[in-house]
Amino acid sequence: MYKLIHRPSLFNAPLRRSFASNVSMGFPVDVAEESGRYLVQAALPGVSPEDIEITLEGRTLTIATEEDKEQDGEGANYIWRERMRGAWQRSFRLPQAVDTDGVEAEIDQGILTVSIPKSEVVKSRQIEVKATDS
Repeated sequence: MYKLIHRPSLFNAPLRRSFASNVSMGFPVDVAEESGRYLVQAALPGVSPEDIEITLEGRTLTIATEEDKEQDGEGANYIWRERMRGAWQRSFRLPQAVDTDGVEAEIDQGILTVSIPKSEVVKSRQIEVKATDS
């Protein structure tokens, strides 16, 4: 008899802890870092834009959705059912400050894409020293 053993990768574990504050799976999400922004993509097939709530509080992005449980097959005797229904929420803590005013979100063919620009961090600059007239 074979036993499936899940061994989390030591390489990926710190990254996973950094991004995901909610480890329970609700819907699959990818979080990528690109030059100047974070890109979050969530698979939400069949969910309309008005049923999605996205909030960004500090560095924590939350995506929430609720699908009507009564939508299809009311009274049906299911033999197998895998499509998820109900309320789902995922939260992610981003590694650095972001520009909350520049966040954009769109959904296309069941894939929600959230683009989050990184905040302009304090840039180092040369400070001129002026002489006082004494």
